[in-house]
Amino acid sequence: MKIVSINARGIYSNRKKKAIKDFITEFNPDIVCNQETKSEVITRIKCESIWPNRDFDWVYSGSCGASGGILIIWNCLRFSKTNFRDTSGALMVTGDWGPEVCSINIVSVYAPCASIEKKKLWYEISNWISEHPEGLWCVCSDFNAIIHKSERKGRNHKVNSTNIRHFCSFINNYKLVDLPLLR
Repeated sequence: MKIVSINARGIYSNRKKKAIKDFITEFNPDIVCNQETKSEVITRIKCESIWPNRDFDWVYSGSCGASGGILIIWNCLRFSKTNFRDTSGALMVTGDWGPEVCSINIVSVYAPCASIEKKKLWYEISNWISEHPEGLWCVCSDFNAIIHKSERKGRNHKVNSTNIRHFCSFINNYKLVDLPLLR
């Protein structure tokens, strides 16, 4: 199974839609998690503008104005949705994948920047994982958190060691793997 996580920072410009569609066409993923769509509503027409064929289904959590928004889109010939859940900052889709009918839970996260709100979100995701121990799990995310001081980029280079410890605990408690970022 190929799962891709993208933070495109909006999916409305023709350039971004084309780049996403070209990427999906080239790498042929089963599932794409897109954080920070900046879209309040995502229609089939919007999905058709980024998915290379008509064999797809999707769930989304709308943005609040031009902030946030999550889209999970998948090849419906390879993955069949059985359920989904939505909370502020995360979207989960559960379904069956492949001819072996393997149960899989996909969570796409676009976490808030505020520490208190992040901790609430991690707690919610922890509950989802505890409530559904069956099947495989994949958490694709923009957690807006770091596990190493060297990861801090941007204008604010200030690092909160307590936040790093809390985030590392969350990752370790649920045996999540922090994969390298590809650009």
